[in-house]
Amino acid sequence: EINIILLGAKPDSISNNTVIIQSAIDQCYLAGGGRVLVPAGKYITGSLNLKNNVELHLESGAVIIGSINPADYPQNDIALISARGQKNISVTGQGRINGRGNSEVWQLGDNAEGRPKIIYFVDCQDILVEGITLTNSAFWVSDYRGCNYVKINNVKIYSYGNHNNDGIDIDSRNVVVSDCIVETDDDALCFKSHTHDQPCENVAVTNCVLASNCNAIKFGTASHGGFRNISVSNCVIKRPVEDQIRQWHKHIEGIDSGHTVISGIALESVDGGIIDQVKISDIIMDGVQTPIFIKLGDRRRYNKMPGQLKNVQINNIVARNASLISSSITGFPGHYIKNVSISNVQITYQGGGTRKHYEYEPPENEKGSPENRMFGHYLPSYGFFIRHVKNLLLNNILISLAEPDYRSVIRMNDVEDIKISGMRADNPGSEAPVFEITSGKNIIISETWGWEKHDKFLSLDEKSNGIIIMNNDLSNFSKIAEPYSKEQVKIINNIVE
Repeated sequence: EINIILLGAKPDSISNNTVIIQSAIDQCYLAGGGRVLVPAGKYITGSLNLKNNVELHLESGAVIIGSINPADYPQNDIALISARGQKNISVTGQGRINGRGNSEVWQLGDNAEGRPKIIYFVDCQDILVEGITLTNSAFWVSDYRGCNYVKINNVKIYSYGNHNNDGIDIDSRNVVVSDCIVETDDDALCFKSHTHDQPCENVAVTNCVLASNCNAIKFGTASHGGFRNISVSNCVIKRPVEDQIRQWHKHIEGIDSGHTVISGIALESVDGGIIDQVKISDIIMDGVQTPIFIKLGDRRRYNKMPGQLKNVQINNIVARNASLISSSITGFPGHYIKNVSISNVQITYQGGGTRKHYEYEPPENEKGSPENRMFGHYLPSYGFFIRHVKNLLLNNILISLAEPDYRSVIRMNDVEDIKISGMRADNPGSEAPVFEITSGKNIIISETWGWEKHDKFLSLDEKSNGIIIMNNDLSNFSKIAEPYSKEQVKIINNIVE
């Protein structure tokens, strides 16, 4: 163990300790590994490069403070703590690392280069980041790219002072993230895939609290290699406590006046990668513009086939939304999202949708940047908007409104093999049907209940067929389906009186 004080480090918030702390790391490495101890005090430093078998340990009361001199950061792997191609490296303890990202020197604008991350590990193996607090990054707070065997545990992140303040970015394999609290301006927990032949895979995230002015749990936007075998469970999503940059309610219609998360859960494959075998469960979310946003798009920058999005389970969700942008599951023409199951979901939508919103026809925009607002500031259904989807199960879905909403509960377009079972929702406006189907095939709607007196249960077009309405309580509807023929719709064993 090497105590940096014994090498001459000064905890005075003035002296630059980069050379001394790096010397301690190098000495541990040359000795075959060991611990670099940072005792209580405030230590200014520039970029530190971790090496094989070295643990950087911050005792309680220790604060590493990032230099605000750009010359203290190399242009390769620009970060306060970096490593490339190393094994068995750790950052641990009860101390803090403050990137001073709100300093004027780092206020360079959205997506600007030249700003350091706090932690940036590339192509490393056997990583432990545990117990520390990361605050006020100038760019992404922590980024794990191309790494293998990563454990992130009991880490607190608080960073609202600059653009692109992602909390934990994971483009690695064999990763466990647990018991973390992440509060950031940009995406809180973000899975990324920068390389075509290397998916982000085999990741488990659990027991985390997430807040963001952007997305809370996000797959993408970088989605070149895709995402495979990933589980996110038992997390809480809350409103961000600061909003110095976004202020969505000032320029997007229908968003409430509080600080809001864009999407609670966002799955986005738009760069040719494949999202396959993802499970997200036991999530509570509040203050989200859109609870669930699933998008297959095609903004390819290289010659590669469009991506795929399939085999996704989302279970046990309780959410309260804060906008007119409802949950959506959308592919694009000729390319379908497949095999998605969403069950045991309870969502309270804010309501407020009007006839104008109901009559809106969202653009395809498959080349657009994938965010909930890519189709506009609102959608024509208040519960779910589903387009270009095959093999979808919606089971045990409870949807309620804080205020009345004119729009349909669910609108489906170009869909096949859909089952909606065990749903309860508040009625839409008097002239809007509960369900709308255009170009739909092989759809079962069953065991819905609790409807108040209303005109129409289902509206469909002439291109739709194989529709089964079964075992529903339809006693308060004047019309079950319209227009329709018996060849299109089978009405079986419903309560109609």
